[in-house]
Amino acid sequence: MPTNRHRRRPERRETFQGLTDEVLRALQHGRAFLQQPSIDVLRAAWEEHGAAITAEWIAKEPGTRPFGWWLFVGVPKYGERRTTQWWKPAHEEYRANHCKYGILDTHYFPRCQEHERDYLRRNGEISDEEFAASVAYFAEYDASNDRQEAECLAWKPQRDIPDCPDTFAE
Repeated sequence: MPTNRHRRRPERRETFQGLTDEVLRALQHGRAFLQQPSIDVLRAAWEEHGAAITAEWIAKEPGTRPFGWWLFVGVPKYGERRTTQWWKPAHEEYRANHCKYGILDTHYFPRCQEHERDYLRRNGEISDEEFAASVAYFAEYDASNDRQEAECLAWKPQRDIPDCPDTFAE
């Protein structure tokens, strides 16, 4: 049956108040699906839509911020999240290969950077209500991360890992 609807090519579809999927994903997660937008495109999009993107993000994942917040607000204002001491030997090699727009932003097991909610609390960027919601939201993640850290520390004889995984490099 013929139709008068026209399909739009994926790169022309727009979401979230005029942002393309690629730019929105890069602002949320630090990477796009296909073509990584330039820093200038991201900066312009963040200036226009950053507050709305952040509010929507916090509602879904309390105690965290979208990548655009880290890129244009958090890191320029306060510096990067601290890295764990036991991660420090691999930190520079990882940074050289895996930075997003020049900053380290990780969400891995085991944790190699301080939790976002701790960074936000230390710098006065999170309310008590959001912090409490974050603790509840991430309870299972944190328990799993603690198990992963224990397994990694069991490798200590083979690797030169300092004793305390919860202390942070300055």
